[in-house]
Amino acid sequence: MPPSPISSPTNSYEKMPGESRPLQATHIDVLAVTAALAGLSPVAIKACRVLEIGCAVGGNLLPMAQALPESTFVGIDLSPRQIALAQKTATGAGLKNIRFEVRDFTALPEDFGPFDYIIAHGIYHWVNPAAREQLLGTIERLLAPQGVAYVNYHVYPGWRGREMFRDILVAKTAGQTDPRAKVAEARQFIAFLNGQGQASGEGVYANQLRQEASFLSTVPDEYFLHEYLEADPNALYFQQFVDQLTLNGLTYVGEIKPGPSRLKLAEALKNEQPDLVHDWTRLEQYVDHIQGGFIRRSLICHADQVVSREPRIEAIESLFISCRVVPMVGQGNVRSNDPIPFRFPDGMTVNITEPIVKTVLVALAQGWPLTASFEEMLGVIRVDLKIGESFAVAGSPERVLVQKTLAVCHAMTLVDLYAAPLGYALQPGEKPLATPLARFQAREGKSVTNVLHALVVSLSKVDRLILAHLNGNRDRAALVGVIKAAIAKGILPDPTKDSEAATEAGLTEIIEQVLEQSLVRLAADAFLSASA
Repeated sequence: MPPSPISSPTNSYEKMPGESRPLQATHIDVLAVTAALAGLSPVAIKACRVLEIGCAVGGNLLPMAQALPESTFVGIDLSPRQIALAQKTATGAGLKNIRFEVRDFTALPEDFGPFDYIIAHGIYHWVNPAAREQLLGTIERLLAPQGVAYVNYHVYPGWRGREMFRDILVAKTAGQTDPRAKVAEARQFIAFLNGQGQASGEGVYANQLRQEASFLSTVPDEYFLHEYLEADPNALYFQQFVDQLTLNGLTYVGEIKPGPSRLKLAEALKNEQPDLVHDWTRLEQYVDHIQGGFIRRSLICHADQVVSREPRIEAIESLFISCRVVPMVGQGNVRSNDPIPFRFPDGMTVNITEPIVKTVLVALAQGWPLTASFEEMLGVIRVDLKIGESFAVAGSPERVLVQKTLAVCHAMTLVDLYAAPLGYALQPGEKPLATPLARFQAREGKSVTNVLHALVVSLSKVDRLILAHLNGNRDRAALVGVIKAAIAKGILPDPTKDSEAATEAGLTEIIEQVLEQSLVRLAADAFLSASA
């Protein structure tokens, strides 16, 4: 392969491959929903073409390929070792709709595309300015007419603070060539700075130092090295990014999962300065100036696409809805303004008083955590309120009100929207089934990706063993036999000989109880297929 014009420390990926992890913000379902709410007509994700530039070891792309067998997926990366690891997982999981190639995105042939969805995570801020231009040009050339692409990038003014500490650590570790030793030295130094800074640092700087040290203490070594110590420090302002899109025949669609505070601030700015309603680039830049965010996750498309700068709420009718909260005390009185407390999965609660919002959430909560279509949700509302089929018919004010309510609930993260319905079992069946990818990952290591495109790292040895054997052909008796065989072979500790190790492995009860508890946990973590 000819030398790449990309100024990248590719060799470090050979020594320390990136972490195998899914990125929920980049899932093509999320991209499709964002595009639909912006008035675009994205290709249905059940039968589409997807490219990930900089796919690393495939941890993000493989679960999508597993979930969408009629779609095709291509991952490219400069690191031969990472591509080999990605292909090993694809082969081990038996996935036929995905391929991985050692490729330079600046030298892709004309016939490499087109693609309906392109993902470029951790690339734009990682390469030099010339390669950034080439990245956008490559996206424009390979993107299908109705296609959308995801790009994340560092932005000012928020990146200024992180850039400062990044420069300090890069200079401190400049002489270190071993990747893991480099990360260890950087960790020690930021901890040293923070420890001294709390005693003698002043004001804003001391606060920033504390926040950065806290953040870096939580990230894995792979992230610290590749995304922090090696990433190109040159950020840019949002307006500059928009200008670069324009030069390359592309346009900005919107932010991926912008969050309630960002949306609330944007609305407040438009109310205070009405001219911002028609100047969306300046509005977005003002939000960055005020919030100080250091990274953007943007959706882009071809410049000839017509993008709505206000949410197209009617698009919700084509999507699937999942409630993120459940009522804590029955259903309460949904018709009054009396508050009903709703609980998030993490235990936080929110009191809702608006009758229509309560009605929608209570209806959706009955199917929690699975998805419902718009019409299915309306059917539940009609039953709950004991009203006829004429409620919220097409073209009625009630239907528009429900659409607006769902848009607000989505902005407040009370509900999730999906382009395709979720499918997984809430309870383990007679012969539980997990995906081939989850079974392969369970055999290979602790971290496994579930149906919700989330990485689960808290699996015990027993959980991983059971998950690896859930092929839909084994009943409880057979799975008990799997556990007993693992104990006999020394794969799991023998409780009669080493109770401490057995407890750590998850063998806290008799084997039948251990199995059932494990299956319940796996179901709760969204690992079990609904087809079993």
